[in-house]
Amino acid sequence: MASPVAIVAVIGAVSRHGVIVRNAIALERAGLVRIVVFDKTGTLTYGHPEVAGVFPVADGQVVDHGDGHEGMVRLLRIAGAVELMSEHPMASAIVRSSRAHPLWAGEVAGFQSFPGCGVSAVVDGRRVLIGKPGWIAEDGCDLSVLSATFGSINHLGQTPVVLAEWPVLHDHLSAGRQVLPGSVGTVSGVFGIADQRRSVANDAVGRLRRGGVSRIVVLSGDAIGAVDAVSSAIGVLPVDRHAGLLPEDKVRLVRTLAAGHSGGVAMVGDGINDAPALAVATVGIAVGTASADVAHDLADVSMVADDLTRVAWFLSLAQRTRRTIITNVTIALSVKMVVAILAVFGMASLWLAIVADTGATVVVALNGMRLLGWSSFATRTAGTVDRKRFGLAAWSSHAGHAHWDDSHVDSWWAVVMPVSCPYLQWRGSGLGAMPARAGVPQCGSQRVHRSCRRLPLSCVSCLPSYSSANGPCEADRTN
Repeated sequence: MASPVAIVAVIGAVSRHGVIVRNAIALERAGLVRIVVFDKTGTLTYGHPEVAGVFPVADGQVVDHGDGHEGMVRLLRIAGAVELMSEHPMASAIVRSSRAHPLWAGEVAGFQSFPGCGVSAVVDGRRVLIGKPGWIAEDGCDLSVLSATFGSINHLGQTPVVLAEWPVLHDHLSAGRQVLPGSVGTVSGVFGIADQRRSVANDAVGRLRRGGVSRIVVLSGDAIGAVDAVSSAIGVLPVDRHAGLLPEDKVRLVRTLAAGHSGGVAMVGDGINDAPALAVATVGIAVGTASADVAHDLADVSMVADDLTRVAWFLSLAQRTRRTIITNVTIALSVKMVVAILAVFGMASLWLAIVADTGATVVVALNGMRLLGWSSFATRTAGTVDRKRFGLAAWSSHAGHAHWDDSHVDSWWAVVMPVSCPYLQWRGSGLGAMPARAGVPQCGSQRVHRSCRRLPLSCVSCLPSYSSANGPCEADRTN
């Protein structure tokens, strides 16, 4: 009972807040984590990138004659037709940007996707590659003349995406990588893709550091400029920023970090490219409602919400779970050891042994159930929403009536308060059936307030519907 009660209590409780823990081992490992690795795109950022700049290229030089320039229109139409077949967030950004112009009427065939690099297709007899500059350069395309353009895009915190074209053998139009021997690719244009950093990213990282995490690392397949823009804003050291990574590079770095720290590494990601790293991390955490299915399937913990602060909350709860288990084991062994010593000296009776064994079991079970009191997700926003939903002011305060922070809204109120407070108005059909916070004891009258002042626990919020014969209190009327 020292361990199972605590683990089951936490796993069951966090699931009500959209956090699914796959197994007990993941929960125990999470309590030791001191290094957290974040993916950038879709995790630290919103994952809704937009095309911030389009740079058509002709004869090796960037040309700009306005949004209606023929080269820009052609570039957007071709890129939109190819990226329409891709599932990457950046591809979606290009497709959205291309919708301002008519769809490409030509033939698009031989589409291929290269994870972490880009895509390839044959468009009207020419092979088209769209992806990272380094990947395009590996296929024999000279990008040195565009270094200034890449520099300006990186300086703005954007990610450069290159579109290049090659002539294709007519006998291999369906094979997206069969080009004419000796041919050299021609750069048709460059896109600058920007993705906004999440507003809670700073708060999430701050909570992790206050919770004992000693190192924050950012991994991304994007350009260094985009990674630096996000990482510097959340206080990540330059040495812990890694850009231009393929999925296998992320796996290698996660394994290296895990091998160098006894507590292991927690990997936080959301995309297909993060899935291998999530699988090899000590604890893989998939976050977000728009996360790839494969990321949630391979992760140890799934958070079906876009709030990054839940990562720190979960790791803190895992640490408390671990401490509770150690405490429970210590209590159980200590009691049994004392009884054993007394038995050696003939001072322990059968009834003492029974009481000690049963008592230790009850104590460790109740101690494990205390974790239910720490399983409610604490955010000021969540509390405000719940209170407004019941027609109350966001943060009301009564004379002599304390309002706890949401982190102290716990399920064992359902057991303690109805017994402790004879005046309490109670609604609910039991602990298991009550919805989150709806079954929390509520005060609605002066009489109940006076009663609660004498209790070690205070009610959390007041519903107007919970009132006694004396009528609602003045605070309830004002709210």
